[in-house]
Amino acid sequence: MRRTHAVRWIALSAVAVVVPGMSMAAPAAAAESVHIEAATSFSDPVSLFTSDLDGCDWGTVENGRFAAPPSRGLGTFSGAKVFTCLVGDMADVEHAVAVGGFTLHLTAHFPVGPGSIGRWSVVDSWGSVDGMRANGSLVGEGNDEGINDIYDGTIRAA
Repeated sequence: MRRTHAVRWIALSAVAVVVPGMSMAAPAAAAESVHIEAATSFSDPVSLFTSDLDGCDWGTVENGRFAAPPSRGLGTFSGAKVFTCLVGDMADVEHAVAVGGFTLHLTAHFPVGPGSIGRWSVVDSWGSVDGMRANGSLVGEGNDEGINDIYDGTIRAA
């Protein structure tokens, strides 16, 4: 084999080894579970929530745009919930500082017993939780003041 053919052969072999490595997809981001509990008051438009989200342990939640049409004999809530992540003393919400938040789309059916059931997904996020992608299920437990909404699901990094 002449020297120029040998050099070309080595160069092509190197490309053949490198290219497959470059075409491999990066591993998917690990999914983590998420748990959020939010009080939904029938008399106060803004309620408190707690969560196990990094950078968003607690805050306020309020309804965004929504509709509540009847569905097969059940009531339905279809719309947005806006969660604002706060830092500070939970007993002194007025002096807490907003550090981020997220909006989720929720579809819930009620009454299911004394509460509701549904599905949710994050449609926007900012600040301390910017880029969050998450979805899951909701179980609402009725009480005298409203409903305690329990959101469980999966969160994935952006």
